[in-house]
Amino acid sequence: MLKACRQQRRALLSSAVVNIKKSSGKTASDRDDLLTYVERDCEFIKRQIEIINPDVVLCGGTWPLVQPLWPDARRIYDRVWAVQSKHFIDLYHPAALYPHYVGYYALACLLHNSAFENN
Repeated sequence: MLKACRQQRRALLSSAVVNIKKSSGKTASDRDDLLTYVERDCEFIKRQIEIINPDVVLCGGTWPLVQPLWPDARRIYDRVWAVQSKHFIDLYHPAALYPHYVGYYALACLLHNSAFENN
């Protein structure tokens, strides 16, 4: 049990969230507004991803907006793209009104199936 806790702790400490834009407390962000921030901050967004160097990047429904930042991305599964050793998964935003277990199983399914597609 202790080993599992250490693994979970390590996984959480090696995770990060990179927001395209803060919504200033609003419940939703407008697509055109987000696109403005992507265009303005594109180098900063890419640099954050490079520094964090994650294996998986979850895009909360924003992959179509940031995809031009990674022109060499190749689609390996439904809603999953690979860029070198990174996987970008375009799943709905965590604040979406779905039960958390739906997001968990959707993500697990995408990760599992994309691993098979990529090999």
